[in-house]
Amino acid sequence: MCNGDDGGYFLAELVWVRPELSQAAIWLWKSSAPESGWAFQPTRLHLPSAFCSHLCFSYRGSTLCWVDLLGGMVVCDLGKECSSNLDGPDLRFVALPADCPSYDTSSPCNRYHLCPEKFRSMACVGDTIKLVCMDGNVEQVPGKGFDLTVYALSPDLSDWKISSKYNVENIWANESYHSTGMPKIAPSFPVLSTHEDGVIYLVFTELIRVANDTLQRPGRSKLCQYLVRVDMESNKVQFYPQIKKCTIDPHILGSEFSAYQKLVFT
Repeated sequence: MCNGDDGGYFLAELVWVRPELSQAAIWLWKSSAPESGWAFQPTRLHLPSAFCSHLCFSYRGSTLCWVDLLGGMVVCDLGKECSSNLDGPDLRFVALPADCPSYDTSSPCNRYHLCPEKFRSMACVGDTIKLVCMDGNVEQVPGKGFDLTVYALSPDLSDWKISSKYNVENIWANESYHSTGMPKIAPSFPVLSTHEDGVIYLVFTELIRVANDTLQRPGRSKLCQYLVRVDMESNKVQFYPQIKKCTIDPHILGSEFSAYQKLVFT
């Protein structure tokens, strides 16, 4: 969903059409003309069949972004293109940074077993699209440090530049981390704060073997989880333990709700 030029909003769904499901198209619904229903909008953009939309967000109001965390991003200014382009929306493909590790998505092993949300995420932080990568998580080498790299996309959506780097060893060295009793575990499921530049949220999960007792079955395990807030610029780390009998959902959505609440109550 994104804003329209007339004060309304758009709902859009990115789909693939024949031949060979290689051509992209959009199903579009406008709040200004609800009686028209969903309209099918073919485009001229061709995408590989391996493209998978892992997440979607709006950028600067009327632009929608569909993100394949392993391949790239499809962007479209719905407010501009749908009102002036008789040929339908003009979709554009934006590749990931050139130095970002690549994976063979045509491989069934990678396509169906690799979870990109576990080590990558993208969001609109303020007025800038940012990508966070921590591909060292993929190797899963216990105790081995790796960088969290944040890239920023230029306003014209043409060039990626590294905006910050942060090594996970800084988290392991934090006194608060030592107090949790966890070994050096690789974080997962990064989430960029949408209103605090340089802030990222991570999930730390430890699998603990439960000792035999009358309440637990022998050999049973439980999860010990922490949601960790990291301010990469100030190197400030905050830990939030899971609520009892609840697990931290790995599919966390970054939003500006807290920013709006702060404006209301301050």
